[in-house]
Amino acid sequence: MAVHSSLFDPAVIWRRWRDVILGNWYLGFTSFGGPPVHFQIFHKRFVDDKKWIDEQTIFWTSKGASQYQEIFTISQALPGPGSTKLLFFINIARGGFAAGLLAFLIWRSATSLPLLLLAQELLDHIKFTDSNP
Repeated sequence: MAVHSSLFDPAVIWRRWRDVILGNWYLGFTSFGGPPVHFQIFHKRFVDDKKWIDEQTIFWTSKGASQYQEIFTISQALPGPGSTKLLFFINIARGGFAAGLLAFLIWRSATSLPLLLLAQELLDHIKFTDSNP
C-alpha cells in the first residue's frame, strides 16, 4: 500500500493547521445558545462557507465509511457535549487527529481562560492561614 506523499509534506500540514486555527479561533467566543445553535453555526461555517465537508462527506470508522449525518447522530447519542464532538470530527476530516485536538483546545479556551484568570485573581486576594475558623 503506497503512502500519499502529501500526508508528510510540511507545507500541506502547515496550510491545514493554519486553516484550522483561522476557521476555529473565534467560534468559542461567539457561539452562544448551546448545541442546537452550534450545529447551525458549524454547518454554515464548514459546509456552506468553507466547504471543508459536505452533506455526503465520508468519514472513516473501524467498520468502514459513514456519512456526515451519521457522525452528527453519533455525536448526539454519545455522552458529553455534542457540538464539541462534531467540531472535533470536522477538524479531523480537515487536518487529521492533531488538528482535531487543536480545534478542541481552541473551542475550550473561550471558557477555560476566563475561569483560570478569575481563579488566579481570587487566589491572589485570599489569605490562607493554618488555623481553622
